[in-house]
Amino acid sequence: MHVSVFCLFQLLAGHFEWFQDAFDKMTKDGRETQWRQITEHEKPELVALPDGLDEKYVENVNEHF
Repeated sequence: MHVSVFCLFQLLAGHFEWFQDAFDKMTKDGRETQWRQITEHEKPELVALPDGLDEKYVENVNEHF
């Protein structure tokens, strides 16, 4: 994974609670491959997020609106 992408993920983890746990797992469990598939995909917005983050994100958005 490119360093700039990793830094963006790190920034997300610092600002969004729903992303912190997944970021920690990514760096410790060698799950970088799952995230690399998203970042290198032609249309990353169409790729499902690993570790059930799609549901966590939707829950977080619903809490704020």
